[in-house]
Amino acid sequence: MIPTRTLQRAGELLGSAVADATALSTPTGRALVARLALEDGRSAILKCAFRPGESAPSAERADWFRRETAALAFLDGRAPVARLLASDAALGLALIEDFGPTRNLAHVLLSADRAGAERALAGYTDALADLHLATFDRIGDWSDPVEPLTVTLADGPAGDLARAAAALLGTDEAAAAPDQSAVARIDERAVRDPGPYRAFSLGDMCPDNNVVAEDGTVRFFDAEGAAARHALLDLAYLGTTMPSCWCVRRLPASLGAGLVNRYRARLHAAGRATPDFDAHYRACRAFWALLALSWDLPTALDAERGAAHHPMDDYDFELPSRRERVLLRLTELADAASAQPELAPLGPWAKSLASAARRAWRPLRLLPLYPAFG
Repeated sequence: MIPTRTLQRAGELLGSAVADATALSTPTGRALVARLALEDGRSAILKCAFRPGESAPSAERADWFRRETAALAFLDGRAPVARLLASDAALGLALIEDFGPTRNLAHVLLSADRAGAERALAGYTDALADLHLATFDRIGDWSDPVEPLTVTLADGPAGDLARAAAALLGTDEAAAAPDQSAVARIDERAVRDPGPYRAFSLGDMCPDNNVVAEDGTVRFFDAEGAAARHALLDLAYLGTTMPSCWCVRRLPASLGAGLVNRYRARLHAAGRATPDFDAHYRACRAFWALLALSWDLPTALDAERGAAHHPMDDYDFELPSRRERVLLRLTELADAASAQPELAPLGPWAKSLASAARRAWRPLRLLPLYPAFG
């Protein structure tokens, strides 16, 4: 239930009364989200940091409101991202461009439409490149309104991973830990010093945070996690198969490599140099693989929770088990490390863990391709 005052204020800000509001979020969701139909025929997306009955939002929801409104104002239509139409900080209210009830990349990947999925992935890659091209030279103007969302592997994930790996391998943490020099190099390239690749990111590049047109053109929304960071972390999010998202399967290897080349070519076409691109990309891909392993491996060790599958009813999709996700991340990490000398020690480490996982969790399969490619 959207408070009457919130709807009234939305109408005032948009210059037309709200005729109808359709909820797009659950009552326990992180934000109150609805599609507004206005009396003058326009529509808009309402996001509110307040939940019904609250006198103030939680600190987390207050932060996302400040970050999202600042991010959309910073972009101001310069990238393929939904525009901020208006906001009211006192009400925690953001009014955002409505792309309409259409498909997102998750819908397409989970369909049987291979050609459509290839177009959508190309569009997603182009949209990432265009977002970064619009902000490479402006990123110094961005000021995060709250504490930046920055994490390095050494800050905690590497330790969590060492403890879980030790339990799987039956050895001590020091012996089970990923190579410290390789981890430090990943943190340096991917987080601390992006060099010429520092750009603006929306943060959560999950395949359901966008819309896909029939021609494959992609536009993004959801800037709650927006930050200045390494641009190739966004590209590697696709190359590491959506590490923080529910929508996890595999892409054909040749297609993934083609998307990386497509992104780089789009930067070149705009006159943007890409020094040490492969080294930066592999470091970002290894970063995501290790970070995702630190999330998934501890749970995968649990006999019940590690092997559990759960349905995603809205998409008619079975979520992968934590153990299946672990095997996928280890495979991706070994691949990223195989062609990068400074990451080379992570290859045997990943393969050793994968072998131990296969022995301990029989039968354990590598996740299949997305249905569109199956």
